[in-house]
Amino acid sequence: MKVKLEIDPDAPEAEIVIRAKDISPEIKQLYQKLQAQDQHADQIEGIRDDMSYYLRLSDILFFETKSWHILRGTLIW
Repeated sequence: MKVKLEIDPDAPEAEIVIRAKDISPEIKQLYQKLQAQDQHADQIEGIRDDMSYYLRLSDILFFETKSWHILRGTLIW
């Protein structure tokens, strides 16, 4: 896979184009991550029981690690 970055000072906004012969699992995963990042730029994804939850960064008070888990402290949930 090639990765290419082009800087264009005249571009009205950032644009990411994925050009591929077909959709492989890696391409699909990359696309989904980019889509999620764009839709939830001010949020962080938390996973609980195989379900994704998006928490606003402003609602998170602290993070705590315990063994292989990361716990978060918020005013909600």
